[in-house]
Amino acid sequence: MNKPSRYPELEAAVLAVETDQSLNLKVPTKLSKPHPMVIEMNLKEDDPSRFKINRDKIINRGETFDFAVGNKSLERAKLILDTFIKVVEKRGLKIINSGGNTFLLISEEKIQIRLWEKSRFLEKDENTYGYRDQELSGELYFQYVEMGRYVNKQWGDTSYSKLEEKLGRVIGSLEYNGKKEHAERLKREEHWRELKKKEAIIEERNAIKQTEFNNFKLLLNQSLRWEKAQAIRAYISQVEANSNAVIEGFQNIQECAKWAKAKADWYDPTVKAIDESFSPFGDFHEAVLEERIKIDRYNINKL
Repeated sequence: MNKPSRYPELEAAVLAVETDQSLNLKVPTKLSKPHPMVIEMNLKEDDPSRFKINRDKIINRGETFDFAVGNKSLERAKLILDTFIKVVEKRGLKIINSGGNTFLLISEEKIQIRLWEKSRFLEKDENTYGYRDQELSGELYFQYVEMGRYVNKQWGDTSYSKLEEKLGRVIGSLEYNGKKEHAERLKREEHWRELKKKEAIIEERNAIKQTEFNNFKLLLNQSLRWEKAQAIRAYISQVEANSNAVIEGFQNIQECAKWAKAKADWYDPTVKAIDESFSPFGDFHEAVLEERIKIDRYNINKL
């Protein structure tokens, strides 16, 4: 009895490709009407200054499929890639080549892929310095790449099977991962939309609180100013009623009372009388009265 798969949705996607009778997943032994991207898989000019692995490896150039294979594996790579591209397009998917990278467009998601030949390090000559050279293994892989460099998954040659036999699994798996990434992106976007909504509600509430508090603070300041203005008026009334009262700086009580009442009206927020000496009462005056600011020759003009 077969064990149930740990990834039934993945296996269902693979099976959908492998059993699609409209597809030709069999890799031929000879190219027939090759795809333009396969025709453009040309040799890159040799650079003798590069390491041995790079001298032997053919790397794509221009706007063609992203591949890196050895000269001996080039024809086989073309056959595999030609079959792969034709099946992918038959499935209604689009291949995009940009900046040396290849992307498979699945459910609006760009899945980065490449065809790659595995290499092995050579034993380093003890008389030489630097990095060890590598040799190509002849083993070919399709790779699903994330963030431009991290290989999330790869399918290729093993000791018991060849890449040619796995194209249905490769394509089905890529379709599955594309749809999965699309669903995850939509979920993330929905999460951020909900988060922004909550943040907007909080910001709106905070703005209301800020406005309410500012208004209360203004009300409190104005009530205190009114109370102090009333205290000035009450004090002046008491002075006027006392024939023996003396106010420092004034010889004439009546003149002092008139001056004080005018200043009380200037200070009183319910009157806001114009004063010949002072500007309209504001934050600067408040700060001076609370001794948070000292009057000097630079700011006295603000009084």
